[in-house]
Formats: sequence, C-alpha cells, structure tokens
Amino acid sequence: MNAVETNRTNADMTTAVQPGAPASVVPSLELRDVSFAYRVTDENGTPLLRTALVNCSLAVRPGEFIVLTGNSGCGKTTVCRLVNGLIPHYFEGELSGDVLLGGKPAAAQSIYETARSVGSVFQNPRSQFFNVDTTSELASPPKTRDAIRTSSAARLPRRPSA
Repeated sequence: MNAVETNRTNADMTTAVQPGAPASVVPSLELRDVSFAYRVTDENGTPLLRTALVNCSLAVRPGEFIVLTGNSGCGKTTVCRLVNGLIPHYFEGELSGDVLLGGKPAAAQSIYETARSVGSVFQNPRSQFFNVDTTSELASPPKTRDAIRTSSAARLPRRPSA
C-alpha cells in the first residue's frame, strides 16, 4: 500500500489512507467529532466513565483502504466497536458526535443491519475462525445473517493439495 495521506484522528492513533472514490462521493464510513467514554465501575462498585475517544473524525470513501495504528489504549478498538455497532448496542457509555454508515446514523441500525456491510477480524485470527481451511471458512454463511445454505462451497475454486 502506498499511503498518500496521514491524518491524526485521536491523540495517539493514526490512519493511513489509500485513495478510492473522489471526495464528492458519500463516505461509506464517517466519524464526525466523535467522543466516547465507557461506563465502568471501580473496585468499590462506584460507576465511572473511562474516556476512550475525544473528538475523533474520519471519512472512508468507497474503494479506500485504511489502516488504524497506534499504541495500546489509543482508541483503535473503540473505533471498530463504533463502526460494527457494538457501541452503543452492547457496550454502554456516553457517546457524542456522529457515526455514519453510508450516510445513515449507525446507532439507528440494528447490529444485524450493520453486519450486512461491516465485518471485523480479530487481532488473533485463530480465535475467530471455526474451520481448518480458508475455503471452508469462506464458504460458511455469516453467522450474523439469515443466509440460506447453498452450495457455496462448490462455487469456490479449490487449490490442489500439495
């Protein structure tokens, strides 16, 4: 990847952007001045807010490829949770700003709807995959959709065994 633009999006997080669609196209993903603090409790059970993102803005247009990098705790996972709908549907906290998927508010979509256009890959892929080979993994219908099982495995080209 030949990154042509680097933007600071949070204190210690950087995005590298490979250009895709022109700037006039509606972004596939957009964060506008997003701040988020997780609702947690301390060792005594007292409710607290733990700030994760402050005034984060990002626009990803169709065809763009981005990479989020940064130190542990800088907000990369929080951005992913905002994009895949786990915030605000699963993780509680205080959210301000706009998270848009295809120009529509992400929080207004169910996780099911979001999963039709957003996917996440864990840092350790072995903890995510269920099959022993990639062809079988790709042929499995996504668990988040009501996909009808078809002969999708037969349509995927198979590599000869070594």
